[in-house]
Amino acid sequence: MSLMDHLKKGVILPPRLGKSTCFLEKMANQPDPNHVLRDPHLLGIRYRQLLRTPSGSDLRRGKNTYRLHLTDGPESPSSEMFLDDLLLAEASPDRIFKKSDVNFVFKTSFGGQPILVKRFDLRGIAQRIKYFPRRPRGKRAWAASLTLDAAGIPTPRAVGFLSVTRSGLPLHSYAIHPFLEDTVPARRWIKAQLHRRPGTARKEFSDHLLNTLKELYSLRIYHADTKASNLLVRSPEDPANRTFFWIDLDCMSFDQSPTQSRILRNLVQLNGSVGSKLSDEDRIVFLHGLADIAPWVEEPWVDQHIRTRTRTRLTRELQGECGP
Repeated sequence: MSLMDHLKKGVILPPRLGKSTCFLEKMANQPDPNHVLRDPHLLGIRYRQLLRTPSGSDLRRGKNTYRLHLTDGPESPSSEMFLDDLLLAEASPDRIFKKSDVNFVFKTSFGGQPILVKRFDLRGIAQRIKYFPRRPRGKRAWAASLTLDAAGIPTPRAVGFLSVTRSGLPLHSYAIHPFLEDTVPARRWIKAQLHRRPGTARKEFSDHLLNTLKELYSLRIYHADTKASNLLVRSPEDPANRTFFWIDLDCMSFDQSPTQSRILRNLVQLNGSVGSKLSDEDRIVFLHGLADIAPWVEEPWVDQHIRTRTRTRLTRELQGECGP
């Protein structure tokens, strides 16, 4: 096997040694906390390694089996106590932040710190059988969070994940993240405030948002749902301190090329989630800002395609066929 073949497989033949070692895989699995991991291939390995993490000991409540895995973090109560607190919180209407047909988000605490928990449900026995061989969405979100953290990309670093089964079939799962009290959903701020700002301020904010998306593409990271509600923003009006945080990471994948179809999907999601008060000129400037990595975005058909697909998506949302 040639050296190039070894590199493609994530294996390096070290000098003066007679056998190969999985050096890249070890680097990805145990990244130096003082070193930011920016190699797309290593990030892909890191993510896949995390997906293979054992899901913890079985905890039983009624007919359900809970498997809880907590990331290293602040000192916390026992797994039994944490699970009981979590189940109590999800049953408390005043703690629920967001709810849809297939998932909801609620607030509780971990080690004395506030956390947000997102629960992912499966609809009926058919979906439970379909998703039986797949990693739970809560676990995928947890693995993606730790991988982004290793890459130095801002995201609420996951506290843990929880998977739930009944009679051996998946029932639902949870992703557990810190609650960033000093942030707001980017969609909320953009819809309410961005159009009120001077042109230079709008351009600066939009450039920052665009670079946040382009950073993913540069690392071959693909987020399949980039609507603005899947970004939190800290200090939105202060360019020096503003930070965007990616959330809803269960649909994120690594070591994936930013293809035309993927970029178009992301642009439609963003365009449909920022409200109707931003001007067409602002939207075109944002679109053309991608020309350095995707020159085709300046072709006339692209703008029309995004407009058409955005209208279709918003119509489906009103009919309840897809999320906001």
